[in-house]
Amino acid sequence: LRLFDCHNLRWEGDHPLAPFAIDYDPPAYAQGRLTSVDRISSSSSVEAVFDTAFPMPSSEEAVFSRAGGAKVALWSAATRTMLRSPEGAVNAWFAGSTPLGQNGTRWRIEIGGHLDAIMQASPPQVGDLITVAPSRGPHALELDQCGMVTLRAFHIYGGTCMGIVEHPGRGANKYEQLRIGRRDGSSHLLSVTADGFHSVGVGQGATIRASEIAFTGDDLINIHNAICIVLERLSGTELVVADPKDTIFDTLGPGDDFALFDLHTREQVASGILAASPKTYDGGWAEKIDGVPETLQGPPYNLITRGAPFTARRVFRLQFDSPLAGDVRPFLLGQSLSKGNRNATISDSWLHDSYARAALLQSTGARAERLLVQRAGGVHVSSELEWLEGDLALQDVQVVDSTFEQCGEPAIEVSPQAAGTVLRGNSVEPTSRAVGMPPFLLPLASPPPQPPPWSPTSPPAPPPLPPPSPPLPSSPAPSHPPPPVPPPAPSPAP
Repeated sequence: LRLFDCHNLRWEGDHPLAPFAIDYDPPAYAQGRLTSVDRISSSSSVEAVFDTAFPMPSSEEAVFSRAGGAKVALWSAATRTMLRSPEGAVNAWFAGSTPLGQNGTRWRIEIGGHLDAIMQASPPQVGDLITVAPSRGPHALELDQCGMVTLRAFHIYGGTCMGIVEHPGRGANKYEQLRIGRRDGSSHLLSVTADGFHSVGVGQGATIRASEIAFTGDDLINIHNAICIVLERLSGTELVVADPKDTIFDTLGPGDDFALFDLHTREQVASGILAASPKTYDGGWAEKIDGVPETLQGPPYNLITRGAPFTARRVFRLQFDSPLAGDVRPFLLGQSLSKGNRNATISDSWLHDSYARAALLQSTGARAERLLVQRAGGVHVSSELEWLEGDLALQDVQVVDSTFEQCGEPAIEVSPQAAGTVLRGNSVEPTSRAVGMPPFLLPLASPPPQPPPWSPTSPPAPPPLPPPSPPLPSSPAPSHPPPPVPPPAPSPAP
């Protein structure tokens, strides 16, 4: 589902017990039960019988043939929770599969990457569960160039990539009684195959309240500013930048700020005010842009970028209202600070069971309060240059009055470059408890409200007519019209 260029839209499910729901049938990943784990240590492979209600883990299946990769997760059959160390992310990659028979349902799965996150938690056993999840399809819900959208009682039970993605635009969207997780009574282990909620490069941050985000194939929440790369200085007031995240064209305009930072020190080098909206720019970069990632990887930059394509259509010319002071040169980092996903808020919500981290708070003014966070890689207050994500002048992030259970050590990780971070009133436990629905998600237990009795909006109808008088005895019809009846005498005045 895609909302494009929507503003001041309000979309509500009938009630949290009767929500607007997005689901996939069949699911967009493979799920099965382990039949052999003898070779997991020696050759990083397992054998499993896969459920026919799901795709098989084969390149012949559309969800796998179209994906650039897939992730493997192992799950406890007893608790239906992921076998993982609470630190960081699992990052066990699907490296291939071999059919072993049993009507095409039995497969050997080759696992690439690191198995430490799985083996350190609890070595898998025969009978445990497995998922193989690609994550390169459309997102379940996408808000593209939207602002002031309110979604209430939206549930997402499946997807081919992320659950909700909001990117460029005004932002300031609100999500209430959102649920990204398992459908009640379902045998599905995963909800979505990548991040649950992902916000990038919108003007103002989102508000998430009274919500649950769980069982995702990557991070539960990622809220961040986008980072551009300076390619060329045309004049004192003009720059050419690459915008791999594709955000500034639809977010910035005249009067907005744009700041430049040193790649290594992250110190601000220059800043200015835009005189016009960003404009696409060629200038020969259609032939040169493919070489930018390779240049960044080499000295003196040594920056390996991931997940952000450098393409000619994402090269823009920025015009400033006055000359830029300072050492403005190629391969500085740039972004808007005032329109950088600021002041996002997550409150009174339940975040649990992530393949990776619980939340990445990478934009200034983000606030997380009164959360219950379980079995995920903690909260991270930082920026990730390799993904070109985060606020380069990150400050004033708050994580308060929240409970962290089995979220690693530290459960809240703060970058030294994040200024003014406030951590207050939080509790951290090394183990997690089984909980029902946290009380702050109520009134989930109350019945859906009944519509009010119908009442007309027009004036009330006149009273019914009196019953007709009994018929008079029949008589011959007159041969001429009857004389006129005189009008009744007026009533005397009271």
